[in-house]
Amino acid sequence: MNHNLSPKPVPAIAVLRWARQAGDLIRRGFIAWVALMAVFCIAASLVRTSVVLATVLSSMAFLFGIRVAALVDDTSERTIGEMVGVVMGGFGVTLRYAGVVVLTVAVLNALPALLLGNITAALRPFHNPGLQSIWSATDTFTAINEMFVLPIAGMLMFLCCFIMPLVASTFQYHLISFFGVNWRQAYRTGRAGLPRMNIGAIFGFYLVAFGLLALTVAFAPIAAPVVFAFLSAFSYVAFREIYLGIGTNRKVALAELRAAASFT
Repeated sequence: MNHNLSPKPVPAIAVLRWARQAGDLIRRGFIAWVALMAVFCIAASLVRTSVVLATVLSSMAFLFGIRVAALVDDTSERTIGEMVGVVMGGFGVTLRYAGVVVLTVAVLNALPALLLGNITAALRPFHNPGLQSIWSATDTFTAINEMFVLPIAGMLMFLCCFIMPLVASTFQYHLISFFGVNWRQAYRTGRAGLPRMNIGAIFGFYLVAFGLLALTVAFAPIAAPVVFAFLSAFSYVAFREIYLGIGTNRKVALAELRAAASFT
């Protein structure tokens, strides 16, 4: 098949199909996938005195999940070893992408405080020793729930970066990670045509993502690893249909797609 890496129109109702397909994908190697998400969530909690670093780790969980979604879409089941291989293979590009996006927004937010001469406020997102310990709760269950609050907040902030002009775009990482597109070109292609052709579907995408994260942080923070896995798969299948025209879960070899894709 010849896939042209440009956005194609999809109906708003496609969001429901994406949610169902995402659920199907995370069932393939569910335990290994959720364990991988949990590792990054816990790591983000352990560095909670730095909101910026915690957000980078939270966003890396989401981005690695996108790579895992592509992996499991190529077969019926994968082991934890294969998933770790996918993570290590894309560690550099994922760290750079998450770091650049999060640091850009952090610096932009710090500028007003710096201009006003309030250096302490400007540096607070980078290091704030006043943040409470993750073990401040009196019972174990509450402490575990508290552990996942910051990663969820970091994920919410990272998703906000995608809708900020000149910072990032919704499917920019997918183009960089899967097809080796350079940053600027991936930004333009990741944003091009989406408002015009797919405003309903993209609005639904963010409505589901923000709504699910808000519900999770309010009622069940401990479910964060499962929610992160779902949102990663949700993002992958949305990209797959909008940019590649593939609207079903099936065996899709990334190497074949990369060779067949034409980018202009």
